[in-house]
Amino acid sequence: MREVPKILRVIVVDDAEMDREAVRRFVQREDLPYELVMLESCRAALEYIQQNRADVALLDYSLNDGTGLDLLPYFQEVSVPVVFVTGNGSEQIAVEALRQGAADYLIKDTERNYLHMMASTVGRVIAHQWMISERDRLLRELQKAVDTLIPTCGRCRKIRDDQDYWEGVERFIAEQSFNFSTYGLCPACTQKTEEETLGLR
Repeated sequence: MREVPKILRVIVVDDAEMDREAVRRFVQREDLPYELVMLESCRAALEYIQQNRADVALLDYSLNDGTGLDLLPYFQEVSVPVVFVTGNGSEQIAVEALRQGAADYLIKDTERNYLHMMASTVGRVIAHQWMISERDRLLRELQKAVDTLIPTCGRCRKIRDDQDYWEGVERFIAEQSFNFSTYGLCPACTQKTEEETLGLR
C-alpha cells in the first residue's frame, strides 16, 4: 500500500511577493512538513509541473499572465489537487474553481488569518487525493485479477476460450498455471443437466 508522503511538496503560485513570503514565514513558524515551491506566473507553473511532481498546489486567482482558473486543467492532468486562493469578496470565483475541479479553496483576508486554515485544508485535500489514488489502484488490481480468471464449466471443467469454444483443461495445465473460476455450464453439460432434470437420462 502506498503511503501518504511525510514531506509534502506544495506549489504556491502567486504573483504577489508579500503573499508568497507570508506563506513561507507561516510554514517555518508552524514547522509544517512542507517543501515549498514558490512560483509567480502561469508560465512558470506550467513549466514546473511538466518536469516535476507535486502533492498539492495553492493557486492564486489573479496572476500577471493569466488566472488560476487557466491552470486548473493542467494540474488535473497530472493529478495534482488544487486549493484555490482568492481575495475577500471573490467567493463566486472560488465556487467556479470548485465547479471546474479545484479540491478546496481559501479566501485571503488582509490580516492573513486564512493561513491558519491552510494546514488543515491541505491535509484534508491530500487525504482525499490519497484515498482516490488507493481506490484506483485497488480497482486496477481487481481488474487484473479478474482478467486472469479462466471461464470454466462448473460440471465437466472444460474451458471456454476467446472464440466461445469449450475444450479440455489438459492443454492449458501443460503450459502454465491458471486461476479457474466456475463460469456456469458448457452447452453439452447444460443439455445433460436439463435432460437429467426432465428424467430423460
